[in-house]
Amino acid sequence: MRFYVTAYNLYVFTKYSGYDPEVSVINNAITPGVDFSAYPKAKSFITGLNISL
Repeated sequence: MRFYVTAYNLYVFTKYSGYDPEVSVINNAITPGVDFSAYPKAKSFITGLNISL
C-alpha cells in the first residue's frame, strides 16, 4: 500500500508586496513595468492511495 501527497505553488519566497511576482504587465511607453494586479497562480493539492495485492 502506498499513500502520496503532492502540492504545487504553496508559497513564493520573495519580498514582492503584490499577489504574485510573475505579474501581468504591459510594457509600453506610458506604463513601463506597471503591475495590473492579476490573480496569483492557483495552489494545487493531489492525494492518492495505491493498493496492490
